Amino acid sequence: MTTPSTMKERSPPIEIDVGSEIWTVTFTTNGEHLVSGDIGGVQVWRTEDGKQMAKTETGIVRCLAVSKDGRWIAAGARGRAIVWDAKTYQQVFTLDYDLHYWHDINGVDFSPDASRLVAASENRTAIVWDLATGKQVQTLRHQNPVRAAKYSSQGDRIATATHESVRVWDSNDGHLLVDIKGGVTPSYKYNIAGLLWFNNHLFVISDSKIKEFDASSGLSVSEWLIHHNEPFEIPRIALPQHGEFIAYATNRTISFWDTSTRTQLGLIEHPRDILSIAFSPDDRFLAIGGPNGKITIKNLKDDLLPTSSTDRIVSQVPFIDITDTALDSWKKDRLKEAETSLAETITNSGNQSHSALANRALVRAHMRHWDLAIDDAEKSIEIRPSIVGYIAKSVALIGKGKKEEGCRVFDLVFRHCHSNEVDFLLLIKAVVVFMAGEHVDAVSRVGDLIATVHFKSICYVIQAYMYLRLGNERMENSDYVGAIRLFERARPRMRYDLAHRLFTISLISRWKFDDLDITIRQHLCEALYAAGRTTDAGESLLKLVNTFEEDVDFCQPNITEWVSDFTQRYLSASDVTQHGNSLLREWAKATLASRSWNDALVATIGFTTPRFATYRVVCEHLDTTDRIVEATDCFHQMVSELSMDAHAHGEQAKWAHDFRLHCTAKLAHLGDTAADVQQHDKAIARYSIALSLDPLARNDIFIKRSKM
Repeated sequence: MTTPSTMKERSPPIEIDVGSEIWTVTFTTNGEHLVSGDIGGVQVWRTEDGKQMAKTETGIVRCLAVSKDGRWIAAGARGRAIVWDAKTYQQVFTLDYDLHYWHDINGVDFSPDASRLVAASENRTAIVWDLATGKQVQTLRHQNPVRAAKYSSQGDRIATATHESVRVWDSNDGHLLVDIKGGVTPSYKYNIAGLLWFNNHLFVISDSKIKEFDASSGLSVSEWLIHHNEPFEIPRIALPQHGEFIAYATNRTISFWDTSTRTQLGLIEHPRDILSIAFSPDDRFLAIGGPNGKITIKNLKDDLLPTSSTDRIVSQVPFIDITDTALDSWKKDRLKEAETSLAETITNSGNQSHSALANRALVRAHMRHWDLAIDDAEKSIEIRPSIVGYIAKSVALIGKGKKEEGCRVFDLVFRHCHSNEVDFLLLIKAVVVFMAGEHVDAVSRVGDLIATVHFKSICYVIQAYMYLRLGNERMENSDYVGAIRLFERARPRMRYDLAHRLFTISLISRWKFDDLDITIRQHLCEALYAAGRTTDAGESLLKLVNTFEEDVDFCQPNITEWVSDFTQRYLSASDVTQHGNSLLREWAKATLASRSWNDALVATIGFTTPRFATYRVVCEHLDTTDRIVEATDCFHQMVSELSMDAHAHGEQAKWAHDFRLHCTAKLAHLGDTAADVQQHDKAIARYSIALSLDPLARNDIFIKRSKM
């Protein structure tokens, strides 16, 4: 199985030396801080740079929780649970058990409304406290030590787990609702165990497997083998907010498993032993703690998993079995090269060529060679029926105009798939239905999947792409109001956590998802502008730029050219008093990235904004981007064109005076720097430009230039 290329981390991992064995880590609700529990107590660290923010000494801390409202931090220590104010880090509660001191707290969790805390203990109970009074309100009993306790997302139930069973309780009165036989596997020495609750499903580690149960009925939903646990392994699991994959950590490895297909997505090999892992609430960071006293915070922004010299990832592309050479050509739209590469594979594979035939059928369908594609697909199916074979035939038939037959052929994939692949295939079916022109039906299908499946984020991406395509059709028909409505609905809730699935859909459909949110916002700007809503169009552009300024390289030609073109049209066609200065700045940023300031100013002849305002933003942008010589030239031209002499008054004259002094000082400094390293010609040039700005010819600069 071949892998799609993975993006590199935007920043290196943050390493924190705690100084003692780390038992547990968790993030605060806003993700700005990481909380760790070790053999000495609790410490709080700033996520962005690992700076220590607070430290408390409580003895061994096995478990941590942060309330959903961000108000409280709770820790489980020996014989007691402790609660702190998450802002001041002041201790506000100590909730003591009526038991021997050596009975450890193995798990803590807040109710969603932060009014209660549940704590799982070695004394075979889970105690629920009312945080308003500090009193115990419920005792949930087992026959064995309780290893974990979790509230449901609605707060109406509590799950507790021992090594023999998982129980679900009514959180209102504490009566038992479900008793699931088969408990969690506690780790050697640490007595910590994995229990996760997502939607109405419980996930536990048990007998070298991840097991999934329906929390209402207690029935098994699925289970999948991880590997054989060694006696001294310490298994931990974590779930990001979207719930689409689960992270399983043991020894020095973190593996990632798709919660829908139960297939492994990839793995990270960590350089040190692992005791605890946690995702930040926005899923941007993964924290890893271990017995050697080190915490690693990985920045996972825009990536499924990080890759670096010490972390190796292996990803799978569902249903596509293909050589690296053919895949690389295919994903780059070099279809003829991909076809040739697949032909070589077919020739060399003989009777085992069904995968290559099916893949070539898809490639040929994209080349609009419908009959050849159908022929390849049928040969592939004859050798061995497969999911991709039927999908390829379906796509080719639809392309040839046989839409109903194509959709019927697609349904044959459900005879050859595992039950855990059905949901993803239903999403692909929705894409194929859209390709067949049944747009309303396709969008409805995706909406139904969003309401029922784990992998919601990829469904939102597909739905957004469909809205984008439909909005473009409305634009072509001059239905700008309808287009605006569709573009505004196309909010993809963008997460590329499941890039392998999105990659498969892209190969099948040729849909491109790169920078999809930006593309949608660009089209919304155009639709608003075409509809005469120019103020809204300008505001939409500013939101786009502000939202993605940190995440997108605005030096990309396709982005900068569009921003430059759109703002130029906008500023030339309307009274832009509301957003004029802001849009001028964005125009300057985009335009000056690829043009000289002279050419940029020529293009502004039709702007309705005052000429001085245009000159000002150009001069200031050139200055802030360290193009000070160009800024000076632009300033001289402005003074000449607008007849601004040194004795002018008013706001414009004040700005010109301040800018002149600023540039003079900056150029003098640059001259001094050059002189210090014996770059005399450069120093003379900078001093000369500085003197050209100062009508009073500052003596110190004149003297410095004379000495060169």
